[in-house]
Amino acid sequence: MDQTGAVMEAAGFSWVLQAVLSWFWNTMILEVGRMALAIELTILFFRMPRIAANRKTGRLAALCRTLSRNRAIYAATGVSVLLIDYLLLLGWIGSYPYGTEETPETLSESLTWDGLAPFFTWTAQLLRVGLATSFTLLWPRAYWHFKKHDSGLWADAARRFSRNGLSIVGLVLVVILVDTALLAPWIAPFHFTKQNFAVAWQEPSWRYPFGTDGLGRDLFSRVIYGAEISMIVGVLVQGIIFAIGVPLGAIAGYIGGKTDNAIMRFVDVMSAFPGLLFIILVMATLGPGLFNIFIAIGVTEWVGVCRLLRGQVLSLKEKEFVRAARSMGGSHRRIILTHVLPNSMTPLIVSLALGIPSAIFTEAGLSFIGIGISPPTPSWGQMVGENANYIRSYWHLATFPGIMIALTMLGFQLMGDGFRDALDPKMNE
Repeated sequence: MDQTGAVMEAAGFSWVLQAVLSWFWNTMILEVGRMALAIELTILFFRMPRIAANRKTGRLAALCRTLSRNRAIYAATGVSVLLIDYLLLLGWIGSYPYGTEETPETLSESLTWDGLAPFFTWTAQLLRVGLATSFTLLWPRAYWHFKKHDSGLWADAARRFSRNGLSIVGLVLVVILVDTALLAPWIAPFHFTKQNFAVAWQEPSWRYPFGTDGLGRDLFSRVIYGAEISMIVGVLVQGIIFAIGVPLGAIAGYIGGKTDNAIMRFVDVMSAFPGLLFIILVMATLGPGLFNIFIAIGVTEWVGVCRLLRGQVLSLKEKEFVRAARSMGGSHRRIILTHVLPNSMTPLIVSLALGIPSAIFTEAGLSFIGIGISPPTPSWGQMVGENANYIRSYWHLATFPGIMIALTMLGFQLMGDGFRDALDPKMNE
């Protein structure tokens, strides 16, 4: 029996290794890799004139200057880039998801929702790969840029951040999480709604790393798609928070007087309500759903950003450079956008980095109690809440989503703490 078990385990490991290598080559290299390379070539082509005008040194800058000076050569380069992009995306373009059995024959058929919806799906895939590629390459590009230009606040901050081991760990976790969310359709073995009752309630195995639920759905795939929901909530909610809090905080701090008093009294009223209970009240009124989560969290959590920016503006508006801009006839709008806000970016960046995990955790809590994301859309909090009663029998159903929530919180907290320490001007080398 021991030999049979060893043979089965070896066969299972061999199957998993072959499946992983096949997925990595066919999906991440031949499909996602080709799309990423085509996107980077296109972006580089449009950046050539800017790189040439900046008078940078290096082989790439010299090549860009050579290609940009002559219009004929630049046009030929553009045609070459288009041809290379077509060859790279040929297989992907050929699999255009029309969504119907036949290609629309007339323009009116193509302009219906059934005709346009596949196009949006098709372009969304390209956008996902482009965002994942840009976000992943942003950090090494920033590191090499500040390594060459090693003077200034941002260069010193990048150097301090790179020397903090825990911050790098947090950054790696965040990059993995963001790429997982953006590339979920390629990474997940199955769609999050695919059911197979023949494999229901299975514990983790080689074929199903996180096991399956009562409907036979692959928990690993649902956890991966749950990362997409978490990142959408974290980023868009912070966008709403900053869209409300930044203008009000800047106006209150810069104008002062009755305007400041009115805005801050409204902030005090909003602060009087317990945050989570107020969000639950709003969700109970609006009902569950992703869009309602944006509204509930966004319209209740902007108070902290407003107060933070107001304090920064109050300390900056009496500085010499602001007084000089005011004496030279600069408008209030120009002074705020050009002088005040750029010098207030440090605490705002830290607030953004620490606010994203807070929004993710709030969404997880709402989904846990059943007023967040509606099934069958996967959410980590929803999966933990639905399967908490089965923790003794089927431990994996709630454990793995809970681990992902913990890793997400850890990654953003470590990265946010690293940003806070790196951007602190009082820290010395």
